[in-house]
Amino acid sequence: MRNVGKQEKNFSRFKSGHASALYDLLESERPFLYDYLMRMTSQVSRSADSINEVYESLSEEVISVIESARDLRLVLYTTARRFNSDIWNAETSRLINAALQPATDQTQSENEAAMHRDAALLDKALRSLPGPQREVVWLHILGGFSFEEVAQIVGVAESGVETLYLGGVGALDAEAEEACGPAQTALTKLPPHPLPTALTNATVNLSMIMAGIKVKPTGIRSVTRMILLGLAVVCGVIWYTVPHAVIKSFLPSWMPFLNKF
Repeated sequence: MRNVGKQEKNFSRFKSGHASALYDLLESERPFLYDYLMRMTSQVSRSADSINEVYESLSEEVISVIESARDLRLVLYTTARRFNSDIWNAETSRLINAALQPATDQTQSENEAAMHRDAALLDKALRSLPGPQREVVWLHILGGFSFEEVAQIVGVAESGVETLYLGGVGALDAEAEEACGPAQTALTKLPPHPLPTALTNATVNLSMIMAGIKVKPTGIRSVTRMILLGLAVVCGVIWYTVPHAVIKSFLPSWMPFLNKF
């Protein structure tokens, strides 16, 4: 499950100057973005490559107007959709989610096997929905976006999004509710498509992501601290190199306490 609180904390850390926090946020979102792309394109390589393309499209201008991790996620999913518009809403009913493949070692209990079958049934029902319904259902339930946010991503009026959602959930319930329960609850437990091994072992190229994105430095490198440090050094140099009589002659009358030095 997505840790929304942690994502918002990482985004706040990034905004305050910790570049690595953006890396952590993007890595945590990668599995969900991959599942979204797989649901809508059915292409493994394209979906995997698109994630880095989306991440690398971020720029200082984009980041500067984003105020939360949720807003950043809106940008990521909208961009992913735009980059794959030529194959969007692909037919995925034949696509098999590898996370739901039957166990081959026969170690599952009868209860676990039943849960696995139910999840596979729900997954198949979701994949069989018409593209627009499938997308709206995924974004709202699995993506955690509100209808208003879904409307922004898909470019459809909010009323249209609600209509697509109700139609999709109704179809899912008709297909799998008896085995899995209400789709609105059951889908939250549906495992995403597993990341390809090569992608799982790889990490986001932070240097490419951060290209063009500037953050305020922190610690000793922060602008404020550097200015104060510079002033302290200048004052120290002046105090120890310029005769005190000369310095005192320039002291304003409202700083008499310095005359005792």
